[in-house]
Amino acid sequence: MKAKIKERGLNAKEFAASIGMPYTTLLSILNGSIGGAAVDNALKICNGLGITINDLQQMSTPTRKVVLTAEEESLVLAYRSFPEMRQPVKILLGLESNNANAVNIKFAARNGGGIREEPLSDSERKLIETGEEWHGDDDL
Repeated sequence: MKAKIKERGLNAKEFAASIGMPYTTLLSILNGSIGGAAVDNALKICNGLGITINDLQQMSTPTRKVVLTAEEESLVLAYRSFPEMRQPVKILLGLESNNANAVNIKFAARNGGGIREEPLSDSERKLIETGEEWHGDDDL
């Protein structure tokens, strides 16, 4: 909203006066959210900016911009390219808990071998259940 007001060549105080709204009310809306504003105030702002209520709502909805490095972007693209690997990746990153009752575990082969499932051994299941670290095949 602030950018739209500036586009009109006004500061907040001048804009508030032009739409017949107390400056403090406009400041509260600009620094807070349009969600708590009275309908008549929201309409005044819309009329003053030449926008719709939907436009106003979109402007007041906070957006979160995330900047990714090239490496992070390639990881996201790879993640999206292999939907069958999403759950194992989430488990690996701790975003989803392991299912200790799982019978099969998926293995990915980067050499074109695709995805295969193999049953968990009792020792593998124990590692998952206890959360112990695996240090190689000697642990199994």
